[in-house]
Amino acid sequence: MKVGTVMRIGSLLVSTAVLLAALQGITPAQDDRPVVMVVDFAVSVGWPSASEIVTDRVAARLREDGSVRVLSRSQTRSVLEAARLDTRGILDVAEVSRAAARAGADYVLMGEVEQLDQNYSGGCLPVVGCVYTITATARLRGVVVDAETATVVARPDGQARGQQGAASVWAGPWWTHVSVHNFDGQLVGRVTLEAVAQFVSKARPALRPKPGRPRETQQPAAPSTVLERPASSGGLERPAVGFQRGNRVLLQETFAGCTVRPAGWQVSGGSAECVRFEGTTWMAGVRGAIWLERDIPGLDFSRDFAVEFTFRVEAARGDLTMLRVHLGRRESPFVFQVNWQNNWRGLWAGKPLPDVGGELRGVSRRVAIARQGDVLHVFVDGQRAMSDPVDVLALGRQARQLTVHFSEVDIERQRYVLVTDLVVSQNE
Repeated sequence: MKVGTVMRIGSLLVSTAVLLAALQGITPAQDDRPVVMVVDFAVSVGWPSASEIVTDRVAARLREDGSVRVLSRSQTRSVLEAARLDTRGILDVAEVSRAAARAGADYVLMGEVEQLDQNYSGGCLPVVGCVYTITATARLRGVVVDAETATVVARPDGQARGQQGAASVWAGPWWTHVSVHNFDGQLVGRVTLEAVAQFVSKARPALRPKPGRPRETQQPAAPSTVLERPASSGGLERPAVGFQRGNRVLLQETFAGCTVRPAGWQVSGGSAECVRFEGTTWMAGVRGAIWLERDIPGLDFSRDFAVEFTFRVEAARGDLTMLRVHLGRRESPFVFQVNWQNNWRGLWAGKPLPDVGGELRGVSRRVAIARQGDVLHVFVDGQRAMSDPVDVLALGRQARQLTVHFSEVDIERQRYVLVTDLVVSQNE
């Protein structure tokens, strides 16, 4: 072989080696772009295809500048179906966060098409002829969820309206002459694109990179069995969301020194007493149904806060003994509840808490209810049992107090519920 040929081959091998080394250096782990899972938009009323239309255009708009990676619609559907969740609309924050985390997604974008229509006005007059005005409207709303913390980090929306003239009008619903393929060329299509652009521009700032996390998504058909934290006692897989007490404690009630009636509480419907049990002083209702209310000066439910307490149930199987702790007055819908319902069960705002059920009798449980932004987290014995989106306006209107309700209790018959170590805190 000639020397020149050998040198060319050697040069080619070196170039190839350098190229392979460079390619090997580009790994998914170095791609710190956040991964977004876009759930199909729900449609309140009207054209069913609006879900497909809007979802595809939102995903396409997110991909435009290359700053995020978006799971395909088929991947997202597979992930949600594997988790036995609905495949469209605004889903439970905690449940969809768990599903997204298994698929390697950092954020979940969910939404609804509140309005997407095209109306015609006008008519035909002698000499003038037929003149119509077409008016199209599109309105979207949604939420962006951080899958790692199971919290709502943005509430984007978008709306647009447009008009144009026409010499004729289509008889029947407007979508009978609009299809997925010719949509963008229609007035309603152009208006929808404008609403989508607004929506994505408001969602994008919340989609921040998460350096240090692996970027390679897993196959949705075979989700990872590795948990982000150990499973709770109920076997649920949850992103790590830690409880944080507010930096200002407004109330810390251990009932120390209480011998008969708990001071500071307004009692109605019956009587309440302080009792000693296993070396701890507790507040308890005596018989029947008792309401206890306490004002918390300085408490503001419109800001981040935390309410903590320990409870214990002592009752025979089948007894209807119940505990309710309301944020606000007794009619407040923001309530933690434990009662007998086909076995002992805990609920938050009427929704079952998976880990608060079964044999609760004779066991002390520590509960914390904490607002972080637009989400209320419920913790039981240090484990997050639920994250629930909250109507911040309705919560902010609640009275600055706590209400505790004991029902179907009878201390003399050893049927009671005990509460102690109440702590209310808030961030400055």
